Order: sequence, then C-alpha cells, then structure tokens
Amino acid sequence: AIHCIKYETQLKALVEFGIIELLEILHKNVSENIYLKEANKVKTLLEPTGMGDRFKAVIFRKEK
Repeated sequence: AIHCIKYETQLKALVEFGIIELLEILHKNVSENIYLKEANKVKTLLEPTGMGDRFKAVIFRKEK
C-alpha cells in the first residue's frame, strides 16, 4: 500500500529540506553579485504570494 506521509506548501518543504542553510553556504563561497542573483531565484520559489504557497509538495511511502 502507498501512504501519504506529508503534504505541505513548497515554502515549508524547501525550508525543511535546508534551502536556507544552502544559501548561507553559497553566501560564504561566492561573490556578493552571484549570491544576490541566486538568492533572488530562491525568493521566487519561497514567496508566499508567489510559488511558495501556490505549489505543494507531497511525500509518499510504499509499504512492503
């Protein structure tokens, strides 16, 4: 049987998956200009009024 383990917004899923920590690592290792470009892309994915709440993430688990 397949069970739905989690259903949530893209914003919450990406934050739980560690996107904020990845941005912090990026910030330490690239120029400010590159960081700002990439952070702006992530902002689009996370904005509650944009893709952050509009798109959902779901995790399924198949039991043996």
